[in-house]
Amino acid sequence: MTRKFDQTTFNHERHYGSFEKDANDEGINQRVQVKNGIDSPIPVEVVDDGASGVVTNTYSTVTALAKDTEVTLVTYTVPMGKTFYLKEIEASGSNRAKYKVIVDSNDEAFKRTYNTLLNTSFLFYNFKVTAGKTITLRVEHNRPSVGDFEARIIGNEV
Repeated sequence: MTRKFDQTTFNHERHYGSFEKDANDEGINQRVQVKNGIDSPIPVEVVDDGASGVVTNTYSTVTALAKDTEVTLVTYTVPMGKTFYLKEIEASGSNRAKYKVIVDSNDEAFKRTYNTLLNTSFLFYNFKVTAGKTITLRVEHNRPSVGDFEARIIGNEV
């Protein structure tokens, strides 16, 4: 099997990859070692993907929501001097509903739930939200009975 790295093709069976810090602790370099002992560094750009930092998990509920009323279900504001990497928003409720994700007045995502599936997830894979911006999940349902709804915003604050 062959894999392509930085426009150079390597035979997977003859090369081994590892990560190590450089001497100045300025970043991580990927190194490939060939079975015959030749050590060849391959530069790899390291990008902060939000995997570091503080895991943030914000949960909220709304109970007895009346029909055709849109409300904020959960919200998170990124603190000053921080960056937030949004990973996922989970939501569920006792009635089918429409959910809308808003980041600083911009609609980012929209989903509906149905009678057979009242849970939903918005997957963002490290959507970068800068300091001072607010992430909001709004919900509305149109069933005759009142509804209870829950939601969670998950991400990393760096």
